[in-house]
Amino acid sequence: MASSLRLTGTALRELRIHLCQKSPESNGVRQFIENDYVDLKKGNRYEYGIEKSISVENESREKLSSAHVYLRLQTGQQISDISEDLIEDCCQLVKANSIEGCKLSETDVVYTMWSNLKKTGDMVTGQVGFHKNKDVKKVRVQKQREIINRLNKTKTHATGVDFRQLREQRDMEERQKVKEKQKQFLNEEKAKREAIERESKNMSYDRVFTPEQMSTTNKNTEGRDLEEDFM
Repeated sequence: MASSLRLTGTALRELRIHLCQKSPESNGVRQFIENDYVDLKKGNRYEYGIEKSISVENESREKLSSAHVYLRLQTGQQISDISEDLIEDCCQLVKANSIEGCKLSETDVVYTMWSNLKKTGDMVTGQVGFHKNKDVKKVRVQKQREIINRLNKTKTHATGVDFRQLREQRDMEERQKVKEKQKQFLNEEKAKREAIERESKNMSYDRVFTPEQMSTTNKNTEGRDLEEDFM
């Protein structure tokens, strides 16, 4: 049975923080914050989230309000490729943006792939579960103000973000990449086939016209030429 997390009380407005990596090799990230209320039963971040992203939030949301941090993965990147420093950045943002959590010396934060989030129609606003509990990782986070100060320098605010449009744009880009890879693969396979055919024709020619056969043919030709001259 999937675990469920519930945001209780009057905290119906959610804070979503999206982290975009500058490069796969760098721990540097830029963050943008979107804090408009989203009706989770309409088009929302659960329905239109990016599959290749990581969701990070407080474990005990029954007790602690929680920001949702989403880390966009680079193309080809897996959750296991993310550095501990980058995970720490995400967890620090979750802790710092929790009304109660920011006051504590340490809290537990969980993270998993967006595709592992489970949202059903009977869940209330802020409640979410997981398809596979074993794919949820937990981290004990201690307050590190210097990390928050560094990340806050990259902060930008946005309202009314169209998650559906973002998802459709991302899906279109992914489909285009697949088409390009498929086209490249077909071109390479065609080139291989043509090379094999050329080699096969050359080998067939070599078998038909061996040096001995070429010598015999030349002698026969010379003999016919002499007979014609004699006539």
